[in-house]
Amino acid sequence: MKKSLVNYFRMIDVTSQYMHQHETIWSSTAMIANCVTEIEKVNVDRITAEQALGDSKVYLSEKKNEIKKILSRKLDGINDVICVYGEINNNADMAKRMDKSASKLWSMRDEEFVAEYKTIISTATKLTEQLADYGINKDVIDDAQNYGNMFIEIDNKPRLYRTESAKAIEKLNQIKHSYQNLLSKLDRLMKIYQNRNSEFYAGYLRSRGVVNN
Repeated sequence: MKKSLVNYFRMIDVTSQYMHQHETIWSSTAMIANCVTEIEKVNVDRITAEQALGDSKVYLSEKKNEIKKILSRKLDGINDVICVYGEINNNADMAKRMDKSASKLWSMRDEEFVAEYKTIISTATKLTEQLADYGINKDVIDDAQNYGNMFIEIDNKPRLYRTESAKAIEKLNQIKHSYQNLLSKLDRLMKIYQNRNSEFYAGYLRSRGVVNN
């Protein structure tokens, strides 16, 4: 994959991370929230396409770590809610079992991480109806499962992604075009905060400026 494309995707990652770190600022703005959600969907397509490219074993390892970080954050959010649910319902054992943070999950060996992921998803799935009142619904659980499936596939079958590079590159270029359309829209929407929250807006522009192509 060309360095320019790698750099562009790194800019996407920096921008996505910045938006997630400041979610409390923009989450109530529906148009921005929808745009960020669409970017996340493209992120999933991109990860799949990058896996298919199969540039090298090291590259796949980097992608696995990236997915593990994202999944750890998502599982941490689900864990937090299950803990609260356990405490409110006087289930101290549940609250204790589900108290692992994103950093704790990330630091686990891969086999331990997969086992913990399955435990969290299984628990959340059984409590789907009850957790809905706490902000965790089926969509949130399914989203974590999508990342979990990707992590497990890379962990178990790295050779699966050594396919025709030309097709993978074509797909990645299409994904870049999708990103460009979404970021163009997000750039316009973010001007809402140009004066309302200039520090947040300036940080967003810096994240977008990692590369300029």
